[in-house]
Amino acid sequence: MAAPLVVASAPVMLAIVLGWRSPPPQQLAVAYYGWLIYFSLLVLVVTAFSWWGVRIFYQLTPQLEKMLSVAGRGAYDRWANITTATGPQLAFSMLFSVVSVVAIRVAASVPGMSQRLYVDQASYLAVLVAAFFIGGGVYWIVVGTTLSIVLTRPGHLILHWYAPAHTPGMELLSRCYRMGFYGSSVGVALCLFPLLAWAYDGPDSTLLLIVKIALFLTAATATSLIAVIPQWRLSAVVAERRRRSLEEINALLPDTVERVSEGDRSDPSLLAWLQVLTTTPATTVKESTVAGLLLGMATALLPYIIKILA
Repeated sequence: MAAPLVVASAPVMLAIVLGWRSPPPQQLAVAYYGWLIYFSLLVLVVTAFSWWGVRIFYQLTPQLEKMLSVAGRGAYDRWANITTATGPQLAFSMLFSVVSVVAIRVAASVPGMSQRLYVDQASYLAVLVAAFFIGGGVYWIVVGTTLSIVLTRPGHLILHWYAPAHTPGMELLSRCYRMGFYGSSVGVALCLFPLLAWAYDGPDSTLLLIVKIALFLTAATATSLIAVIPQWRLSAVVAERRRRSLEEINALLPDTVERVSEGDRSDPSLLAWLQVLTTTPATTVKESTVAGLLLGMATALLPYIIKILA
């Protein structure tokens, strides 16, 4: 945690040094230093969320290994070898940082923006550093979602035939995606707040309008990506395994009521298993999950709601 703390505080230290030589306008000084501190704290929050997410995922790996078939383990290993490599993560974060710096440069160049937004070298450094760490979070939202697609391909998961939704690995994986969604929702809200504060209160500009629309689409896409796709894919696998189990049990039962009355009675345990199976859910989504997803969506879009109602 020491390294992120040093990196996160670098823009504030640079701003203090630059302030001795060329202080910001008095009316913008509070906002200037306030936003620098905000971005520095944002880096620490993103780092903490990343550590939390990795810890949750590691806790489920033993059960996930038990749930994977040979083909599923091979697919997981290939996914891990590619996505955990330094190169793709570094390239994505650097690209995200460059785009963010260009965006703040474009925003600062809008006529009239300089009267309410002071931007100097420390500002660009703060955006660069924060965007680099945030880019890492966005990267794992994307690759984590692709993992749900990789794992749920035919023949990759081994679920309990009598209660597929309650397979320990499946329950933990579904919970991991839910927790990841909640964390990403908070992260999206924290990242959008300063950008929307500048865009909505700024002068009329086509560029700022584009920024508002782009930010909205980005927020909606990011939250939907990790909220909908994993649960949909996991639920599809659970429903398919449950359907096949029902068909297999039904094939062993008498095909007509008359055959039962004539004395053709199957093993009573089949009916017990059938009752158990029919009472298990056909999806990983519960009522609490839906409520949590809606709350997470609202959290991610909270900056928009505040700005629209303000």
